[in-house]
Amino acid sequence: MHTHLTQLLALLLLAPLAGCADEGAALEPVDTTACRVVAINSDYVSSSVSLLTSEGELCADSVLHSGSAPPGLVTALSGDVVPGRAPHPEGLITLIDRYPNAVLTLLDPATQAVTAQLSVATGFASNPQDVVHLSADRAWVSRAETNPTPGAEPFDEGGDLLLVDIAAGRIHDRIDLDPFAPVVSGQRTLPRPGPMALAQGLLWVSLLNLSGDFMEGGEAVVLGVDPESGRVLEEVRLPGVKNCAGLAADPDGDGLWLTCSGVFAEGARAQLDHSGVVWIALSAGQPGEVEQITAASLAGRPVGFSVAPVGAGVAFVVVVSDVEGRQPDELWRVERGAGGARVALSDASEGYQLGSPLLTDAGVLLVPDATATAPVVLRFDLTDPASPTPLPTVDANPGLRLPTRLLARFR
Repeated sequence: MHTHLTQLLALLLLAPLAGCADEGAALEPVDTTACRVVAINSDYVSSSVSLLTSEGELCADSVLHSGSAPPGLVTALSGDVVPGRAPHPEGLITLIDRYPNAVLTLLDPATQAVTAQLSVATGFASNPQDVVHLSADRAWVSRAETNPTPGAEPFDEGGDLLLVDIAAGRIHDRIDLDPFAPVVSGQRTLPRPGPMALAQGLLWVSLLNLSGDFMEGGEAVVLGVDPESGRVLEEVRLPGVKNCAGLAADPDGDGLWLTCSGVFAEGARAQLDHSGVVWIALSAGQPGEVEQITAASLAGRPVGFSVAPVGAGVAFVVVVSDVEGRQPDELWRVERGAGGARVALSDASEGYQLGSPLLTDAGVLLVPDATATAPVVLRFDLTDPASPTPLPTVDANPGLRLPTRLLARFR
C-alpha cells in the first residue's frame, strides 16, 4: 500500500532519531478515572500516547512518549505504534510497536507505569498488527511478516497468530496461516494476518494476502479460529476484494464488517475494482450471507484501512485519496441493504490524513485528522446515526503537537 510504504521508508531512514530517549524521571501521575479512549499521536518518527474521555475530550496528555523513560520501559516507543483494538480485561492499555521493534507493551493508565513488555520478534522484524486478550495472561497476536530463514529459534516462522502471556513475557503457541494464503502468478502470497475481532465465540482474523514486495495481492480471506484450541474452524474467501486491513465485529453481534483497499501497486483501475466494504453475516458462529459495497459506488476511490460499526446495519469508513494524495480523504456512512452511502465529512486538506474512526461508549464518533497545520480529533454526536452532528474538535496532544493517527477503547 502506497501510504504504508511511505511510512516504512520514513521509519527506516529516521528510526535512529526516535531512539534518542530522554532518560528523565517518570511522568507525574494524573487522575485518569474518566479516561476511556487511548489516542496514538505520531509523525512516524516518534509517538505519544494520550487519553480521552468517552466524549472525546482530552483526559491526560502524553502519558507515554518516545522520549520518556518511566520505570519498566525497556524499549522506547518508535514512530510506528498502534493500540490493540480489544480492551485488556484489567483495563490496561495495549501498545503494539510494529516495525521494526515488534514489541508489545502494557501500560497502566492509573499510574502511567509500564507493567510489562514482550518482544514477538523471535529473531526477525515480525511486524505485529493486533492483539486480542482472552484473559489477563493469555492473548493472541497477529504477525504480518514471514521469516525467509526460520529455524534459528522457537516460533520464528512468522505469518501467524501467536498465543502469548505478555505479563509473564512468554510465547506459548503458534497458528501457521501460510496454508490459507492464495496463489497469485504461480506463487503463494504471504498471509500477512492483520486485524482481529472476537464474535460469537470465535476469533476472526483478516488475511491481507500480499506478495513479499507488496506488488501483488490475492483474494481476501477471513478465518474463524477457536480461541481456546487454536483450531481454524471457518474460512471465508472473498474473491472480489483484496488487501482487507479493516475488520470489526458489529455491536449488534450478528456479523463482521470489513474494509478492503485493493492493492496500490496494481494501478488505479485494478485497485478500485478490488476495493470496497464487506458485510459477513454470522449465525451461531458460522458465516452466512456476504454483502459487498464496491468502492466505485462510494466516491470512486479506494476505501481506507478501518471501519467503525455503529449497529443497525450502519458503519463509518474513510475513503482515501489517490496514490499522489491530490484529493482529500472523506468520511462515509455506509448502510447494508438498500440504504446506500453518503459523505458525512470531507477533509479539506491533503490526502491520507483522516485516521481510523471510533465509536465510543457514549455514542460519539471520533475521527483523527492528522493535517499537518492543525491536527485535531473530529467528533460527531451519533444520537441519530443517519445524521451525525458535528461537535467541537479536540487537540489530543497539545504538549508535543504530534498529529493523532489512531484511537481505541481500553475501557
